[in-house]
Amino acid sequence: MIRQQITDLRTSNNSHKVPIIVVGNKRDLQKQRFARRRSLCVLVKKVWKCGYIECSAKYNWHVLLLSK
Repeated sequence: MIRQQITDLRTSNNSHKVPIIVVGNKRDLQKQRFARRRSLCVLVKKVWKCGYIECSAKYNWHVLLLSK
């Protein structure tokens, strides 16, 4: 559902006006990861043309970057 919404938005005429950042949470759980980080980065940045950041609330890693 999210994938389709991003694709629809990026193919519309106003796509350059709407900033989208995809956030990967639970960065501290690397061993239980569903998808590889590099694959996610390529999908989000190249295909969806969005920003991508990973964070960990448990270790307060990159959490403050989300509010900037």
